[in-house]
Amino acid sequence: WAIVMTPFVVVATAAVRIFGNLGTDRLAVPIAVGISMMGVGAGLVVAISAKAPYPVPEMKKTFSFNTRGSFNGSSFGLIILAVVIFAATTAPGVLLGALLPNPVNYFAIPVAVAIGALGAWIGGRVAITRMQREPDRILFAVTTA
Repeated sequence: WAIVMTPFVVVATAAVRIFGNLGTDRLAVPIAVGISMMGVGAGLVVAISAKAPYPVPEMKKTFSFNTRGSFNGSSFGLIILAVVIFAATTAPGVLLGALLPNPVNYFAIPVAVAIGALGAWIGGRVAITRMQREPDRILFAVTTA
């Protein structure tokens, strides 16, 4: 997850700084948001994968994006829940980075690291618990035609 998301975070942070003409005095906000979203996102990826497994696209068919009807109302609900979780977990970093004066606003970064680590750990625990309780159901859900 970090390998995939880090380039997006770095490019977004650099673009805001270069084209936003804000200098480096407010770097704490995009760094804090990026770090917390990477950690919480990693936890959400594994938790949602274990909570709502669905069949992978068939390799035999070119450009097959068919999930065989597994995207339903509860899947959409999990997406909305993930957006709410992202908003709630990035808010402390945004508020600390934006409202505190310049040298102190970088305290948002360790707070974001703690939130991201906690989010990744909680998501991992949710996934592990689900996989230990229902391994056959998850395997059946991802392999059923």
